[in-house]
Amino acid sequence: MIEAVSTYLLSFTTGGLFLRESQVVVEQFLASGDWDRVRGIVLERNLLQCRTQSSLERTGREVINRLKTLQPEELDMLKNGSPETRRLLLWVAVCRQYRFVREFAVEVLQERVLSLKTDLPMEEFDSFLHRKSQVDPKLEALTHTTVRKMRQVLFRILREAGLLDEHGTLQTVTPTPQLVDHLQTRDPGSLAVLPLLDTPLWRPE
Repeated sequence: MIEAVSTYLLSFTTGGLFLRESQVVVEQFLASGDWDRVRGIVLERNLLQCRTQSSLERTGREVINRLKTLQPEELDMLKNGSPETRRLLLWVAVCRQYRFVREFAVEVLQERVLSLKTDLPMEEFDSFLHRKSQVDPKLEALTHTTVRKMRQVLFRILREAGLLDEHGTLQTVTPTPQLVDHLQTRDPGSLAVLPLLDTPLWRPE
């Protein structure tokens, strides 16, 4: 009997936002235009400065998989944009890669921002996970250690993306007009993962 595959990928727990690592990788890709070649260079030269080969392979795979979700214009903005634009694009990439994170952004972050709630208690994550376990029963079987790591890494990503400060306060963002126009035209669903007071709620299918 084949075991059912989980609806939600959870490998975002590999690490945080990977801002530095993503800059290194995107520069290599814009120079070559070939993800397989980039992966080879990253591994051969240890461009991500990992201590072990297994960590290098795991981190490299995670960073490349996230960056692959970005369109050419977005990759250019990631290389040449402001620090805030880079952080927001990497957050968008995480949300595109991981349905779990995308739905958390819309159903929890956006709801709290629109309700003018400025805090993000960790209990909100637990409640969200409980709701999702009704959709994907495999989530209910996660160990306490795994759940704790998921919560810890997701909150770390939020802080590194500038969406949550060190005190646990939600931060609304003001993307550049270029980024807003691009997302409105090409991918409105991704615009909705950003905590903007005037952004219409987007619901995943």
